[in-house]
Amino acid sequence: MKLLVWLFGYVCGAGTILGVALLGPMLQENVPALTEEGRHFAKAKEAISGGLFDPYSARFENLKIQGKFVCGYVNAKNRMGAYAGRVPFTYNMETGVAFVLNDKKEAFVAGAENVIPCFPWYHIPSNAMEASRPD
Repeated sequence: MKLLVWLFGYVCGAGTILGVALLGPMLQENVPALTEEGRHFAKAKEAISGGLFDPYSARFENLKIQGKFVCGYVNAKNRMGAYAGRVPFTYNMETGVAFVLNDKKEAFVAGAENVIPCFPWYHIPSNAMEASRPD
């Protein structure tokens, strides 16, 4: 019985190695290259995910390029393990600076020059006092 189990494992292992050796080059040839837009999206996702509590849970929606910005929405898990809800974000392709606009304070810090090109309807507080005032 042990011989049969060992023989089965040996054959399966050899088959896996042979399959990877034969199919590996074919799989690599069929991978499409990223477009310029795709590279910008990937950089934006990396920058935004780096500031999240659970970066691997990030779900991105409505990504678009608006001038020198990548704009979109992100939804990720919070410390409780639940999705917090989608929030807008901007990523400046020239500087590599990203902002997730969770609240008025973050919009104030980001400034109108980083928010308005992507989200012209978004209210930017005019001063720190207004930014810290509860809704």
